Amino acid sequence: MINIINKTILLLLLCLVINAYTAEIYIPKITALSGTEVKIPLLVDRINNLAGIKISINYDHNLLKFNKVIKSENTASLMHIVNSKTLGNIIVVMAGAKGVPIFNDKIMDVYFTVTDNLNKTKTTTLEVTELQLMNDSKVDIPYKLNNLSISIESSKEMKKVYEKNRKKIKAAKTPNQLLILGFKFEKINKELAIESYNEILTRFPESDLIVKAIDRISILENKIDKFTSKKIISSEKKIACSYQVGDEVSFNGVYLLADTATIYGNILNLNSQCTKIYVQVSKILSVFGTRVEQARHNKQQLKSGDFIWIGINEID
Repeated sequence: MINIINKTILLLLLCLVINAYTAEIYIPKITALSGTEVKIPLLVDRINNLAGIKISINYDHNLLKFNKVIKSENTASLMHIVNSKTLGNIIVVMAGAKGVPIFNDKIMDVYFTVTDNLNKTKTTTLEVTELQLMNDSKVDIPYKLNNLSISIESSKEMKKVYEKNRKKIKAAKTPNQLLILGFKFEKINKELAIESYNEILTRFPESDLIVKAIDRISILENKIDKFTSKKIISSEKKIACSYQVGDEVSFNGVYLLADTATIYGNILNLNSQCTKIYVQVSKILSVFGTRVEQARHNKQQLKSGDFIWIGINEID
């Protein structure tokens, strides 16, 4: 009898511990650009049984214009109502007969348009004025609020920074400097990083860092699937390229004064639109099929081992 009582007490204590868990509500670190739409996910670290939520959020309507609320996959089964009639405030209510578990994931996404009339970076905070979480037994779930701040960067200021960084790329004097800039820009601007690596290909085609630059470009553009095929596919235009890294191609050249030559080479890289390829010259043949040392293509003098970007339409 005593054992049964002890087990019952332990079970009740365990239930109290589980129910006493405090859910943490927060948003991730977000940097929005003025003049653009920003998606703000409302996250929770852990809720075992969420059947209802009511949240009232105040926002700075001078910086943000409310657009919409979209439920997450976790809360798709809950019905929801959004009230945004009051400028600077939104109220979201969700409810369902059966609670859903959420672990380190989204409750909902809130979309705003950021004002474009901004000259410097600002930080704004979403103020939660009311929040109620409930399980399907209609018991309130304790919670705490964490970070609800958003950093908003001026597009004008960002443009100045972008142009300043582009000047750094143009001013770089060695392929190693460009590689270091590329690594740095990967953390802040993918386009600048790709531009840095492309400068290595264009200005220093004989550098030992060519392979590294090509590898970084491929990773950043996410165009080459190393585990299946090396065929390049444009994710934006959905165009499959008929060429791939490693293919041998040939294109016309001129040697001596006006004699025709055929320049052969292997593809080392392709641009994302599949309109240009980066080729390393392997051999040059005259119109009679004999090897020649050099030939010109579009005013660029080439010899075996040289590198060149050419258009797809220039390939024989």
